[in-house]
Amino acid sequence: MKACAYEMKRYACRYLSLTIKANVTIAKSPKECLGGTNGEVNSMMMTAIWFVLVAVAALFFGFGIGYFIRKSIAEAKISSAEEAAAQIVENAKKEAEALKKETVLEAKDEIHRIRAEAEKETRERRNEIQRQERRLLQKEESLDKKLESLERKEEQVVTKRNESMKPSSRLI
Repeated sequence: MKACAYEMKRYACRYLSLTIKANVTIAKSPKECLGGTNGEVNSMMMTAIWFVLVAVAALFFGFGIGYFIRKSIAEAKISSAEEAAAQIVENAKKEAEALKKETVLEAKDEIHRIRAEAEKETRERRNEIQRQERRLLQKEESLDKKLESLERKEEQVVTKRNESMKPSSRLI
């Protein structure tokens, strides 16, 4: 700390000795600089102190401004990242909703297709059943006709037999 103070005094003395117009000689060492009157030394010390204080204040001010600039840039990046994340989430939700709607439409189309196939199959079965029923009815009618025909023939045979037996009974 003493070495720093000594260096600051030395530089301050050189600066002051160069700027004082009344004193044309340039001081070669700090002792020569401090060798002036008591008022000159106090004045030079005060100037050096003010110089150091202004430099320290400027340094703190610079660090403070740098800190706030860095903080505002970081906050802007965070805000930008949050907005991007929100946008990504929103896009994902929209995409999911679109995918959901598409899936629902595909399911409805599949249901409609399956229903149409089932109705077609049902109609075909119904038509097949109706065709078989008609065939059965036709066979039944055919059998009924044959039965009637056979019954008539049987009656005719019975009547002929009865008639044929009657004459023989007449003979007897």
